[in-house]
Amino acid sequence: MKRPRGPILFGEYELTLDAKHRILVPSEIRKAFAETETEGAFFVIVGTNNLPWLYPAKYYKQLSLRLPPQLVPSDAQHEYALLNFGGAVEVPWDKQFRILIPARTLERTGIQTAVTLVGAYDHLVLWNRQAWQDYRSELERRRKEILSNVGLEAQPNTSPPAASPPPPATQKQ
Repeated sequence: MKRPRGPILFGEYELTLDAKHRILVPSEIRKAFAETETEGAFFVIVGTNNLPWLYPAKYYKQLSLRLPPQLVPSDAQHEYALLNFGGAVEVPWDKQFRILIPARTLERTGIQTAVTLVGAYDHLVLWNRQAWQDYRSELERRRKEILSNVGLEAQPNTSPPAASPPPPATQKQ
């Protein structure tokens, strides 16, 4: 089966959730969608960190089709399906490139008005702004450990040292 492909999602975007629970889709994200001919819509789910995760709709559907169908799923498979598909909501962009974050999702995740939308490779994660700043600091502190845990090593600084200034000229008298 062909590997699903969606846009690669980068960056941190400080946004404000409006009174109708909408956020603006940043222009960089819209460009990433256009580059991969992805429709302007997301599926919003509650991720493993209990935060809203936004998957490009086409990509999420492709990922979903990779799961093997089960006539009689195990309890674990059924619970997974209920958790991830029962709570998933497709949210298209409006003409002003805003998406509506479902009220139920906001209630379940505790998301407030001041938010940061963070790229996480194949999806976006919506954080309360201060919580993201705190967590980002923790990630930075643990950078070497995290790289090691995923089989990468922190690269030493290989840039050449800054050139020393020339010695002061001596004056002849």
